[in-house]
Amino acid sequence: MDIIIPLRRAQMSQAFTYIAIVLLIGLIAVLGFKGISNIMKSSCEQDKIVFVNNMMQFVEDYSDRGSVYEETIKAPCDISELCFVNTSLLGYAIGWGGEDIGDDVIYSGVKSNKSNIFVKGEFTEVIGRSAKVNVESGILCMKSRNGYFKLVFTGTGKNTRIESGWSS
Repeated sequence: MDIIIPLRRAQMSQAFTYIAIVLLIGLIAVLGFKGISNIMKSSCEQDKIVFVNNMMQFVEDYSDRGSVYEETIKAPCDISELCFVNTSLLGYAIGWGGEDIGDDVIYSGVKSNKSNIFVKGEFTEVIGRSAKVNVESGILCMKSRNGYFKLVFTGTGKNTRIESGWSS
């Protein structure tokens, strides 16, 4: 035979108070996580915009014949690789085919003649097109080291030759 002990009114009130506190803490935790996540996401987007603007500016500014500039640029958020395709070798680059380039986004960007500077992270993204990009082998992809890219820009007069600044 089970003995049922009725709860007193004070005990019932205390149980509801504990449940309300647990629910409130849970709600605050979920909303706080979403807020922090949104702040980090917008920070990443801002970092990416600054990175793209700097990269395009370096390519444009460092084309003076005989000039050599070395820049170490912080990679934004999830960007792990930076790729350049030589616009004067676009036909050659297209001849490689998507499989040889290793990335359909780069292949289609080059083939459509709409882009020649790309970043890779979780996904490959186009960051721009500049007729002044010059890379020796037709395509140059470099991985970031400790969250940074080190680039050497050499001006040739009408364009900017880009090389990795990291020693192999």
